[in-house]
Amino acid sequence: YHDHFEDVWKQHHLLKWLS
Repeated sequence: YHDHFEDVWKQHHLLKWLS
């Protein structure tokens, strides 16, 4: 389990929504 991966995944979706 990678916490960093989850953080990146969340950031990616946040940017996707904000874009």
